[in-house]
Amino acid sequence: MSEKRKKIFWALRLISSVGAFVFALLQVMGIWNKANFIAIALLVASLVLQAVQEWKQHKGVAVFSIIAAILVLGCTAYMMTL
Repeated sequence: MSEKRKKIFWALRLISSVGAFVFALLQVMGIWNKANFIAIALLVASLVLQAVQEWKQHKGVAVFSIIAAILVLGCTAYMMTL
């Protein structure tokens, strides 16, 4: 992966992680009741971006990130049915 692509993926991961943190704070502080679903979606996006970024060098980390993203999506889908 070229340096430019690495920087782009790093920036996207940073943006999605910070966004997830902000939306989680909105949820915890009681400002927006449904902010946790956006925070979770941004967390999943961050995990997928990590998997793509790490695929060639660290396949174990990439596979773990994909499994974690699937588990988070499954738990979120279950929470939405409650």
